Amino acid sequence: RLRSQSEASSATANPAHSKFDYVELSPVATPSTPASANQRESGEGQVREHSQWQEERPCDDAHNQWEAVLSRKGAGQLSEQRRIEEEIERKWAEFERLPLKETRSLPLMGSSANQALEREVVCLRQQQRGALRGACCGEVLQKMERVHRVALEELEKQHTQQIRALERDRDALLQEDSDTTARVMEALQKAHREELEKTTQLGDAHGKDSHMLDKPQQVELASLRRELASLSERYSQKCVELNRAQQHSLDTDRLMSQKDMQMEQLKRDNQDLQARLSEEVKVIRSLVTGQGSDGLTDSSTERSWCETQVLLRVRENELQYLHKQLNSLRNQLYFLTTVTHLLPVCVCVLCATKTKRALL
Repeated sequence: RLRSQSEASSATANPAHSKFDYVELSPVATPSTPASANQRESGEGQVREHSQWQEERPCDDAHNQWEAVLSRKGAGQLSEQRRIEEEIERKWAEFERLPLKETRSLPLMGSSANQALEREVVCLRQQQRGALRGACCGEVLQKMERVHRVALEELEKQHTQQIRALERDRDALLQEDSDTTARVMEALQKAHREELEKTTQLGDAHGKDSHMLDKPQQVELASLRRELASLSERYSQKCVELNRAQQHSLDTDRLMSQKDMQMEQLKRDNQDLQARLSEEVKVIRSLVTGQGSDGLTDSSTERSWCETQVLLRVRENELQYLHKQLNSLRNQLYFLTTVTHLLPVCVCVLCATKTKRALL
C-alpha cells in the first residue's frame, strides 16, 4: 500500500506519468487438482496476511515526514491527495477481489513492478528533500523580509519626525531672529535720534553763547563735535555691518533651503532603495521557491542563500550611510541657525557699548 501511495504521489508530481501501473488478473480455468487448490489457498492467505499487516502496521518515519510535507501545502493539494488515496484504495479493493492466476507467471512481473516502485520511491524521497529545503528557505526569507520591512518603516517614521522638528526649529529661529533684528534697529534709530536732538540743542545753545565762551570751552566743544562725527561714522559702519549680517542671514536661509532640498532628495533615494530592496527580496524569494519546486542541488541553494545575505548586508550599509548623512546635515543646519541667531545680538551689544562710551 505504501508503494501504491508513493506511486500515486509521483503521478501527481509528474503529470506526464499520471496513469497507474497495475496488473489486471483475470480468472483462468485451471484443473481442480489438490496442488492448484493449495496454491489458491496459499495466495488467498497471503492476501489476507497482507491486508491484515496493512491494517495493523504503525506509521513509520517516512510516512510521518510525507504527511508533514503534505500538511504544509494548501487545502487544494490535501484534497487532491485524499482523492488519490481513495482511488488507490478502490483499485486495491478491486485487486483483492480478483482471483489469482497461476504462480508461475508472478515472479517476473513482481520483480519488474518492484523495481519500478523502488525507482518511484527514490524519486519521491528526492522531491521530498527538495521541498523541505525550499520550505525552510522560504520561511527564513519571510522572517528576514518582515524584520527589514519593520526596520525601514521605523527609519521612515524617525526621518519624517526629524524633518518636521527641524522645520519647526528653523521657522521659530528665523522668526525670533527677525523680531530681534527689528527691535535692535528700532532701538538704534531711537538712540540716534535722541543723540542728534541733544547735539542740536547743545549746538544751538553754544551758538548763542559762543561769544561768551572762553578758549577751554571752545576746545571742549570742538572735541565733542569730533566725537559726534566719529560716532556718526561708527553708526554708519554698524549699519553696513548689520546689512551684511542680514545678507549673511539670507545666504544662510538659502543654504538651509538647499539642505532641505538635499534632504528631500535623500528621502526619495531612500524610498527608491527601499523599493529596489523589496523587489530584490521578492525576486530572491521566487528564485528560492522555484529552486525547491524544480529540485535543484544543495550547492546552488547554498550559493543563492549566501548571495541573499550579501545583498541584505549591502542594503543595510546603504541605509546606515544615509542615516549618517542625515545626521551631518542636521548638525550643519543647527550650526548655521546658531550663528544666524547670535550675529545680530553681538552687533547690538557692540553698538550699545560704543554708544555708552561715547556718551560718557
